[in-house]
Amino acid sequence: MYLRSRGLHRTLLRAVLLALILFSSLEALHVRRYVAVARDAARETELRYRRQEGIFPAPGQVFITGIFWNNEGVLRETIVPALLELSSYLGHGNVFISLHESGSGDGTKVVLRELDAELEKRGVERRISMSNTTHEDVLSDADKSSGWITPPGSTQKEFRRIPFLARERNVALEPLSELAASGQTFDKVLFINDVVFSALDALTLLATNGGTYAAACAMDFKEPPAFYDTFALRDANGEEHLMATWPYFRAGASRRAAIRGCRFR
Repeated sequence: MYLRSRGLHRTLLRAVLLALILFSSLEALHVRRYVAVARDAARETELRYRRQEGIFPAPGQVFITGIFWNNEGVLRETIVPALLELSSYLGHGNVFISLHESGSGDGTKVVLRELDAELEKRGVERRISMSNTTHEDVLSDADKSSGWITPPGSTQKEFRRIPFLARERNVALEPLSELAASGQTFDKVLFINDVVFSALDALTLLATNGGTYAAACAMDFKEPPAFYDTFALRDANGEEHLMATWPYFRAGASRRAAIRGCRFR
């Protein structure tokens, strides 16, 4: 009887495992099918977008901001052209562009100065600031009161990246409060960084849920379908990501939302 019971348990366990594998495989195929459909829909949407048919809801006044460090290549090749195209689509009078350069050692400053001149020609309000303080300067600064911690079990202070980035981003955001004080407000704030994007990507993000949201963030894929930036990623239940590839999330609501997003609507 004992042996028969153990055999039954093993059979049931194999059946459950097989069912889980089959369900996961079918779900992955399901998502891939929607991705393929979305790709075709994206091509058609981009063609319509290029013809300026107004398929995206007007986001109103948009404050576009970001910080850059040693990003000469990606700025010149993709980000600057995307910014110029995006500002044209939204309307030059409907955007304010605030970018901060953070002590780069390459030609990032040169590219941003060129962008500043082009935006001036187009009548786009902007503030593009430059910093001469390099990362080496920050690390060698004798004042280690802000942004530095002493890890448990150590006597040496270490510099924390997040507080540093927060300070740099606050510099880029300064015009937002200054403009608000003079009565100029914005409907949306769009953060950009050194991740490659197109004007269509930005418009799609701004149109999330018909433009109704507190915050929306694009997913960052370094080598699709593997998700790259998992530092702040949380699912609908506030849990960290399950894995870097599909199904990504523990929460079923988040997986369903990802599938809906693949439908490009």
